[in-house]
Amino acid sequence: ETLVEITKLRSIALAKRVSRVVVDERKLTLGVGTGFALDPAGIPKLQSLTRNRFRFAEGKILVDLPPAQEGPSERRWMPLLRGILEAL
Repeated sequence: ETLVEITKLRSIALAKRVSRVVVDERKLTLGVGTGFALDPAGIPKLQSLTRNRFRFAEGKILVDLPPAQEGPSERRWMPLLRGILEAL
């Protein structure tokens, strides 16, 4: 299941011109390069999904992840990543 979801996330990321996704215990980093354009209508959805815990840096969108919970860590970030990618 996890591999299938990761494959789907990669497809969505490529379609949205997100060139890189890095996840660590505290942060989700989306690398964006040339050709990426943020739809202004997506900003309120990003605010809602991340509880305003996102920011833009040069060539990146950084999202602070919620505190660790019990269970595998991909359960925390995979649904969030899908929502963010779809909002872009």
